[in-house]
Amino acid sequence: MYKDTRKDIPEECLEYTYLSVMSKKLRIGIVGGGNVGYIKGKKFIYKGCNVDVLSLDFVEEFSKLKDINLIKGEYYKD
Repeated sequence: MYKDTRKDIPEECLEYTYLSVMSKKLRIGIVGGGNVGYIKGKKFIYKGCNVDVLSLDFVEEFSKLKDINLIKGEYYKD
């Protein structure tokens, strides 16, 4: 049954929120070339986004994807 949950989340404590934006102009950066990165990348490509994946190693499934930019390298916070 539907319940109004807004009263449970005070605005001053909200640090994270879900944001849904899909656009052919959207450029997505994924850190990690494992199974989770593959699933995310595949979904974003399906939605028409430009996807870059940064990782030292990639699972084989990435080779099946088209229109994806695989960057072999290490992530630096800087």
